[in-house]
Amino acid sequence: MFRIGSYVMYGKRGVCKVEDIGKFFEESMQDSREYYKLSPIFIKGDQVYIPVENHMFMRELISSDTAKKYLEEVPKIPADTFTTRQQTRLADHYREMMDTYDMNVLLSLIKGIYMKQYQAGRNNKKLCQIDQRYLKSAEDIAYGEFAIALESTPEKIKAFVKDKVFCQIQA
Repeated sequence: MFRIGSYVMYGKRGVCKVEDIGKFFEESMQDSREYYKLSPIFIKGDQVYIPVENHMFMRELISSDTAKKYLEEVPKIPADTFTTRQQTRLADHYREMMDTYDMNVLLSLIKGIYMKQYQAGRNNKKLCQIDQRYLKSAEDIAYGEFAIALESTPEKIKAFVKDKVFCQIQA
């Protein structure tokens, strides 16, 4: 069970703060289960109620040491540069990666799309919407967690990772 005031990763909402724990729906919906009241850190004004016995993905945040290790390893993480003309296959591929909630997999996805972005830019083109959408989702989740763990901002983490990847591409 998570404590009030702690930070957790909750599915695709990313970093959330546990604001309260209680039986919030006992009177209104005759639901006597205990719920976490979560506030996503990077989605202002949003609140989520999750049953304590929830089976969706929810875990403690990584430590600052673990975050530093992941960021140091960015150049060594293989880039996922999956390409196909079928947008549904591309979306399915990215969705499967996102659903692992594994930081190495998220960084592989991010790195791969950064490489696609670099190549597209060299050809005066843009990323397709699927690439853009999943890049933003993966960045929001990964960089949000890194930012909290390292007492930084998602923007600073993004700049750091992009710099590492683009230096590697240009080398």
